[in-house]
Amino acid sequence: MLHPPAETVQEDPDISGQRRGRPPGRIAELAASDGQVFNPEPRIGWLLRSNRLACLPGVSARQFAVLLADHGVPADPSRVSRWETGLVPATLEVVAAYERLIDLDPGGLRGVALFQRRVGTGQLVSASNLAGLRDDPAHLERVLDAVVDGEPDGCAWFELGLAVASVGERMVLPQSLWRSLTNRLVRQVGISVGSAYLGRVEAANLLTTHASARNALAYSIGEMLTEADVPVVTDPMTILQEIDTPQANGLVLRLLDQEQISTRSAAAWAAAVKLGRGHFDEQEAARLEALVMRLARTHGLERGGSFSGLLDLVDVLSPAARAVILNAAGEVRGEPAAQELAPDLQEVTAVLAQVVEEADVDDPMLERLVWLALADPRAEHRFLAVFTLQQSPFRALLARVAGRRIEAHLSGADPVQPELAHRLMVVLSVVGTPAEADLLLRIAEDNSSPLRGMGLIAVAHLPPGASVRRPRLERLLEGPDESLARTAAYCAGMTGDPALRRLMERDDVPLNRRRAAQWWIAHGPAIHEAQAGRRPDRS
Repeated sequence: MLHPPAETVQEDPDISGQRRGRPPGRIAELAASDGQVFNPEPRIGWLLRSNRLACLPGVSARQFAVLLADHGVPADPSRVSRWETGLVPATLEVVAAYERLIDLDPGGLRGVALFQRRVGTGQLVSASNLAGLRDDPAHLERVLDAVVDGEPDGCAWFELGLAVASVGERMVLPQSLWRSLTNRLVRQVGISVGSAYLGRVEAANLLTTHASARNALAYSIGEMLTEADVPVVTDPMTILQEIDTPQANGLVLRLLDQEQISTRSAAAWAAAVKLGRGHFDEQEAARLEALVMRLARTHGLERGGSFSGLLDLVDVLSPAARAVILNAAGEVRGEPAAQELAPDLQEVTAVLAQVVEEADVDDPMLERLVWLALADPRAEHRFLAVFTLQQSPFRALLARVAGRRIEAHLSGADPVQPELAHRLMVVLSVVGTPAEADLLLRIAEDNSSPLRGMGLIAVAHLPPGASVRRPRLERLLEGPDESLARTAAYCAGMTGDPALRRLMERDDVPLNRRRAAQWWIAHGPAIHEAQAGRRPDRS
C-alpha cells in the first residue's frame, strides 16, 4: 500500500507473544476521537515497539514486561501490547523506561511523544503526559537545583517543564528567576540538535502552561528575536506559536513584515500554525491576509530555511485569499505559483516504494510516516513525521534513500520536482548521518546548486565527527548574497568553524555579519548531547 490513507485499520493488536507462533502485529493508525486532529497513540506505540524489536531482538514482550517491572514500572505482556499498539496511551514514565532499557538517547522518545500529542490533540498538556508524575517538594527541589545551579542537559530542562506543568500555579518563583531560566532555554533551543533539541523545545512548550513562565518566555523570545542581527530565529518562533495571547500574535505579525527573509519565513511558519489553531481573531486574521498579499506581490512565494516560507502559510489561508495570493505571486515570478505548493505525488510514491523495499518489512506505520514527511501540505505535520522517524530504527535507511534520490536529482540522471527536492533536503537536515556527509558537503559547496542553503543547514546538523572536514565557507561569509551568508554563518556557528573569529575581526566585512559571528562565538557550537549507540541501521 503506497498511498497510505488518512486513517487505516488496526490489524492484529495482540503483539504480546502470548500465542506461540503468532506473527507480530502490524501497527497502523486508529480513528481520531472528537476534537483530535489525529490519534497520536499508535504512532507513539509504533516508536516503542519498533525500537524494542530492533534493539532487543532476542527479548520477547513477556520478558520485556519483566524488565519493566524490575525497574519500577508495573507491566505485563497485555499492557505492553496495548501500549505498543496505541490502544492504551503509554505514560511518560513508561516511555522513559523504554529509553533506559533500550539504551536510547535520553528524552528523545519522550520529546516525540509530547510533540505527537500536542499536534494530534491540540492540547499542550494531556492526561497521558502528566499521569504518574511526582510533584513532591523534594523532587521539585532536585529538578530546580539541576537547572538553576548546574549546566542542564535536555533531560533536565524536560524534567523542569514536566514539573511546572504538573504543579501548575502552585510553583512560585521570582520573575527574575523565570526570566533567567527562559533566556538560557530559548537560546539553547536554537542551537540544539536531535534529542537535545526535542527535550528543550518540549520543555519550553510545557512552560507555556504556567502564567509567570509563559510571560517570561514571551519576553525572552521577543527580546532575542528583536536583537540586532540575531542569527537564530526559527526555533524560538516555534515556541511563540504555542503562546495564545494578543502579544504573541502581534509579535508574529510584526516579524512577518521584517526585511530579513529567514525572519519572515520563520514568522510565516508560526503564523500558519497559529491560524490553524484559531489563535488569531477576525481582525488579526484580516491583517495577516493583507500582509501576505503584499509580501506575495513584492517577493513572490519565497522559501527560506528548513521550510517553504510563505508557501506553508498560504496553504492554510481561506480559499478566496489563497486564490488571489497565488495569482499575485504568479505575476511576480512569471510562472504558475500553484505548481510549487505540493510535490508530485507519483515522485513521492517512488521514494516511498524505495523505503519500503529496503526496509523489507510489512509496516503500514512506516509507510504512513514517510508519506506524511514528504507529502503532507502542513509544514508542522511534515516536521513531526520526520522527527518521529529520526527517533526510530529507520533513520539511517531513510537518510540513505533520500541521499541517493537527491544525488540522482543533482546529477541530472533522474531529476525530481523542485518542491520534492527541497523536502528531501529537509528530511536529510533532520535524519542525516555520517554516511551522507560527503554528499551534503558537495551540495553546501556547489555554487550552482539551488539546494545549497539546505545543504549548509544539513551539514550544520550532522553529529560531531561525522565529516573529516568542514565546508569551505569563507567566500560565502564574505560574499554578496546576504541570505547565503547568513546560512553559512549558521553552519559555521553550529560546527564551531574558526572562520567566524577571522570574520569578526575584519573591518571590511559588514557590521551585521560581524555581529552574527560574535553571537555564534558566544553561544555556539551546536548542542548534540548523547547519541544512541544501540539503535541499529534497519538496512
